[in-house]
Amino acid sequence: MTSSMADDNPQHPPPWLFGITGIPYGIAGGFVATTMPFLARKAGISVGDIGWYGTALFFPPVVQFLYAPIVDIGPKRKVWLILLALLGAICFGVSLTMPLPSRATAFLAFAFVGQAINGLTGSCNGGLDRKSVV
Repeated sequence: MTSSMADDNPQHPPPWLFGITGIPYGIAGGFVATTMPFLARKAGISVGDIGWYGTALFFPPVVQFLYAPIVDIGPKRKVWLILLALLGAICFGVSLTMPLPSRATAFLAFAFVGQAINGLTGSCNGGLDRKSVV
């Protein structure tokens, strides 16, 4: 291997970084698929309503291709990633503080916004490159 081929600075970020930066995206899916139905059923919300909540919360990923390009403007992807993960976590945290079933609408609204925001972390994660990481 010649000295020009040996490079201590790889052109791409290490693979483990994508596992770490993908955590918020996975947490959002886990909240919608597991936590939300469990909490809603425990609060006495009907299974039919829980199904509608789940449908509503899976809507943002369906239309994400329409709003995902927003992470291409403004700051670097790593800044977007941190900002979106923080905002999504706040939304999910606030939704968890809502007493159910009396505040089910607010619970659903914050979870919906959290799902929409956290979905963008996947767009940031997929677009990370050496220039945006370092």
